[in-house]
Amino acid sequence: MNQQQAAVESEVESSAVEHFHQHLRCHAVGRINAIPARDLVEALDLGESGDRILRLLAHKANEEGLLVCTGNDGYYIPTSPDEVSETTGRLRSQAVKMIERANHLEEISRRYFQRQATQLPLMG
Repeated sequence: MNQQQAAVESEVESSAVEHFHQHLRCHAVGRINAIPARDLVEALDLGESGDRILRLLAHKANEEGLLVCTGNDGYYIPTSPDEVSETTGRLRSQAVKMIERANHLEEISRRYFQRQATQLPLMG
């Protein structure tokens, strides 16, 4: 974890998670009422690192056993298992794509550095 990430995490206390969750319970129950990230950042006065803090708030809320879902429309409290399934399906799809990207990057790296090693002049 770098210093910037540590600073963002330190800003997210349990009270901030509860405040975030309470805001969603009051204003964003059900996917149809999802609040876009930019609006939540402003409403919660999260500042310059707001998007990152918002993602961390949602993650920590889930870690604490609070249901918070995200989607293309924003953040919300789900009202059905189907709404949760939409979020978990999207998360799984993103995870698969990230693993595929990592595998591809490793393959490119192997080819690049193998080719580079064969082209290096011999020191003598």
